[in-house]
Amino acid sequence: MVALVASGCRSHEAWFSEDEDLTAVITAEFEVAATSLDVAIYTFTSEPLRDALIDAASRGVTVRVVADPWEANDTILNSLQGTGVEVRRTSGFGGGIMHNKFAIMDQQAIFTGSFNWTYAADNENDENLLLISDKALAAQYQDVFDGIWKRAE
Repeated sequence: MVALVASGCRSHEAWFSEDEDLTAVITAEFEVAATSLDVAIYTFTSEPLRDALIDAASRGVTVRVVADPWEANDTILNSLQGTGVEVRRTSGFGGGIMHNKFAIMDQQAIFTGSFNWTYAADNENDENLLLISDKALAAQYQDVFDGIWKRAE
């Protein structure tokens, strides 16, 4: 496995749940996505983030979501079906959990951090979110996402 290195990033910004509405941060970025949104998420119960993905798909953005089969909310994931959002579920590569929490936007920027897509993450937990705009780093994340996507159902 190649280590992901953020040297030479064009830009980056960090947010923390105690100070910011992280859902609002993500949805604002998703509103300007033009071509693709690929999401690997462990826990997903947020209706506003679901709606942001549906909105992106309705604008013609290719949207794919892969989630852990045990932690992700079936109601949320099932409600994405038929909206233009592709959804798959998978465990971790060794049979454990798929614990990733990242989104790749237009193959140019990445959201990552501890933030799960839940009400508690935004309103009760100490969570962090990092946005990195760097094509080379986005390409590394894209390779990882594509591998997870291939093994997912």
